Amino acid sequence: MRPVIFLGTSGNLEVPLRICQLRNIPVAGIVDSDYYGNTDKKNDVEIIGSEHSFDFDAARDQFDFFVGQSSNTQYQRSRKKRLDYISIINRHNLNCATLIHPGSEIYNNVEIGPGCLIGFCAGISHHVTIGAHSRLDSFSMISHDVEIGDNCYIHSYSMISSSTTVKDNVVIMPGAAILRTGKNHTVVGNDAIIYPKVTVARDVEPGEIVSLAGGNTRRIYGEVIRL
Repeated sequence: MRPVIFLGTSGNLEVPLRICQLRNIPVAGIVDSDYYGNTDKKNDVEIIGSEHSFDFDAARDQFDFFVGQSSNTQYQRSRKKRLDYISIINRHNLNCATLIHPGSEIYNNVEIGPGCLIGFCAGISHHVTIGAHSRLDSFSMISHDVEIGDNCYIHSYSMISSSTTVKDNVVIMPGAAILRTGKNHTVVGNDAIIYPKVTVARDVEPGEIVSLAGGNTRRIYGEVIRL
């Protein structure tokens, strides 16, 4: 594989870096305006440019790219910056690395889009489609006949049952579960957020935040950031 350039960084950049190490994928550096000109390295990786000035067209044929910026649900700036990096990838038609931990389990008939990350001990059953720039953290489990959209973040110890569609920009936090409802299919709408350890057995509306309050599942509608 070609050397990888990370677009943005975060505290959990160590996870994709570890996968690169295990897969013998060279890392060329980080492009991030927050650090370029202020520090030489982040996560022991060289800062090589800013997204505002880096020559992506010149680098397109030499490197693969991976969005290292977090989609932290607590910080709208982090979420927006991640979407901005994805826009840069689309605008410049950049090739993206898909990072799959060798300790994950992936069945047949699985389609994984560009720029995805599959973590340690993640399990993906058959007939699953995962869109571009989505992430499945360690010990997350995806059952059969599931469709996951673009830029989704499935945190550790989460589970998605069979016959479920998860739309774009969805965050499923640690220990949450999406269960199949009585009908044929369960749908989680665009930009939804499922809070930790919440079990959802119904459709989730676009932009909905599902959390626990006083022991009851409730809905909160907040600001939505889209490409």
